[in-house]
Amino acid sequence: MKWALAGVGLLVVIVVFSFAALDQKDVVWSGGEPHCPHCRCEVAPYSTVCPACRHAFDWQGHEAICSACLSELDADHYGAIVEKHEGALRAALTEKGATDGQAGELLDWFKSLRAGSCGFCGGTGKWLAKGFGPPAVPADGAALQAMLEAKAEDACPVCFGTGRCSLCDGRHLVTVGRETAAVEIEALLDRVARLDRRRDEASAEQVFLEVRNYVRKQAGRVEILRLPSFERPEVPHLSRATERLDFLRGILDTLPK
Repeated sequence: MKWALAGVGLLVVIVVFSFAALDQKDVVWSGGEPHCPHCRCEVAPYSTVCPACRHAFDWQGHEAICSACLSELDADHYGAIVEKHEGALRAALTEKGATDGQAGELLDWFKSLRAGSCGFCGGTGKWLAKGFGPPAVPADGAALQAMLEAKAEDACPVCFGTGRCSLCDGRHLVTVGRETAAVEIEALLDRVARLDRRRDEASAEQVFLEVRNYVRKQAGRVEILRLPSFERPEVPHLSRATERLDFLRGILDTLPK
């Protein structure tokens, strides 16, 4: 009986020490970069052993503040301006060149805008006020722009209908350090580089699907910043949202507080 109890005790000790060995300290994030939790030297992404002190650690991503959408404080600030100055806002939009129909749709944009909303559709999930405001369509991009409008089917061409910011997925926090997202964006960039979306509709269709599927699967990951846009391959996909958000916030900033 004593030998049995001793054997069980030894087994418990082995199990406890095994779990302790597996449970390493998490990587430390500082200044947006990963560091060894033991010696604080900077380490490579997704690594688990420090090259300086040779200690093991667990890789763990972290969350950063989203740079592509409004915080709750900003959304409350602009929401109050819209509520008090709707007439002045419509006049400002008209002065900027919006038609009556576009101005009406953009008022819906302003009224629905919340923290974490997509900067292009304002949280509506729709492609509002087509043709108004940035981004400007380059001369050689008109055909791609028309194709994008047809394929999006009136849904927002950035969030593809969710109404949420693609960078943070509506949380105003972006996940950094998710290896699967990094692997998939590298594979996508390689596939898209082999497709000439201006050459034929089949290639353009494939690029559109690649972009849309990645947004739907990896929204909320920092790799969204590397996703190329459909009709302007030289700029990121998310730039369409940030350009429109900055443009329309600029109009709000001209109104009385």
